[in-house]
Amino acid sequence: MNQKRSPLKWLAFSVLFLCLLLGFAVACLEIAGPLIFGKWWSSINIVSNPDHRMTQEQYSDLNSDNIRSAIEPSDVKDEDFNIVVLGDSFVYGMWLGRQDTLPYRLEELAHKAGYTNVRIFNFGWISSSPYLSLRLLKEIGKKYKPDLVIEVVDMTDFWDDTFYRRAEEQKGFFKIAHWIPVTSLILGKWGREVVKADWFTKPLWGTPWQRYFPMERSLSETRPYLDELTRNLDETHRYVTDELHTKFVAFIMPRSVQYSKTETLKDTSTEYTRLGVWSLEPFRYFAEVAPSKPYPIVSLLDDYQSTMEFPLTMESDPHHTSLGNKVSARFIWQHLQRQGLLPADTMSR
Repeated sequence: MNQKRSPLKWLAFSVLFLCLLLGFAVACLEIAGPLIFGKWWSSINIVSNPDHRMTQEQYSDLNSDNIRSAIEPSDVKDEDFNIVVLGDSFVYGMWLGRQDTLPYRLEELAHKAGYTNVRIFNFGWISSSPYLSLRLLKEIGKKYKPDLVIEVVDMTDFWDDTFYRRAEEQKGFFKIAHWIPVTSLILGKWGREVVKADWFTKPLWGTPWQRYFPMERSLSETRPYLDELTRNLDETHRYVTDELHTKFVAFIMPRSVQYSKTETLKDTSTEYTRLGVWSLEPFRYFAEVAPSKPYPIVSLLDDYQSTMEFPLTMESDPHHTSLGNKVSARFIWQHLQRQGLLPADTMSR
C-alpha cells in the first residue's frame, strides 16, 4: 500500500535540495574565480584582500616595494627633498606609462623650476583610497624619508573608504563574505547594476548602491560617509606628523563630469550625472571642514573649471591623459608654492 508523503516532508526535501544546489554553485564559483583571473585575482579580490596591491608579477615597472617607481628604497637620500604621493588610479596613472603619470610630471616640473633635489614617489594604485593608502604608508613610508606627504582624493574614495574598512575589520556581511569573495563580488555587482537600491547594498557593503553617491545626492544625506573619509585623512595627518615628522596636504580632485560639458563625451557610464544638481556637493563639504583642520585641504575644482587646455581626460574613460596629468601637476605645484610646502631654496639649481 503506497503511503503519500506529507506536504511538510516535501517542503523540507525541496529546501534541502535547493541548499545543496546553492552550496554547490557557490563552491564552483569560488574555485573557478581565482583560476580564471590567475595572477590578477589578488587585485580583483577586494573582499578578502582589501589592500589588493600591485605585484611585480602583474606589472613590470614596480620597485621592490611594489610601488610605481624606478628608485629602490635603498637609493633614497636624506639630502633630497622627498615627496610621497598617495592616491588611486589617478595618481598611479591608469592606461599611461610611468613618464606620463601625475607624480612623474610633478617631479619634472620641480626640476624645470630648479628644484633638482626633489624626488617624488608614486604610492598610488588602482582603486586605492585614503584608508588603504595610510596602511601602505605605515608599512613602507619611512624607507622613503619623506619631507612632504601629498594625498590626492578622488570621487570614488568615499565609497571605497567605507567598503575597505568594513572588509578589513570584517564587519557585518564581511564576516561571511571573506570566505566567499567571488560570490560576494557578484552580489555586489548585481546590487549596483540590477537592484540599484540602498536596502540591498547597505546591509551588504555598508554603502549606498551608487559608487559616486556623493555626486548624486544631497550633502545632508551623504555627510556621514564624507566624515568617514575625512577621519582617515585626519589619521594620515597624525601619522605623518607624529611618526614621519613632516607635513601633510590633501588635494581634492574633481571628475570631468563635475566641471566640463565636453570632456569624456564617449563615456557611457550611467553611474553619475554630468553637471548634475548635486555634482559639487563634495566640494561644498570640504569648503566647510577645511578651515578647522591642522593641515591644508585644497580643492582643485576652480583650477579645472578655469583652464582652457583640452582634452584632460580620455574619450571614453574619465582618467587623465598625459596632458591632463601635466596640467594637474601644474595646479598642485602652484598650490604647494602658495602653501609654503616646497624647499626654502633651490639648493641644486
